Amino acid sequence: MTPGEINLHATMVRIGSSGVLIAGPARSGKSALAIALLRGARREGLAGALVGDDQLLLRPCKGRLHARAPEAIAGLIEISGAGLLRLPVAGPGPVDLLVRLETEAPRLPEEPGEEICGISLPRVFLPPREAAFGADVVLTLLEAGPGALSKL
Repeated sequence: MTPGEINLHATMVRIGSSGVLIAGPARSGKSALAIALLRGARREGLAGALVGDDQLLLRPCKGRLHARAPEAIAGLIEISGAGLLRLPVAGPGPVDLLVRLETEAPRLPEEPGEEICGISLPRVFLPPREAAFGADVVLTLLEAGPGALSKL
């Protein structure tokens, strides 16, 4: 870890030019959502790659939150019940959307975003373990563009 970085138990994928950070408790479906997003992106003709699974190193950079995988686990994703799988990797990059997997997610969140490392991020809640079904929700938000994300 470099100075100013924090380690977060999370997963991140890059879909097109957008970084999607997926956070939630252990076994909540972070990896399953990441895989569903990558497969959905491929179906839509978008580039997609894993930034990191299970652990991410986050730091602020020029007003944006950036994430990277620790070297020891770069390119690996854990599939519950199957083990580790190696996927194409995107290098470090900015986070554009936070997906929080929460059992008690608010239907209409009072706060529009969430702050990590002093950087405010647009955020959407999805139910855990069913999160892979939310891939279309996330892809729709990304397709709507930065203007739509800034309202979250």
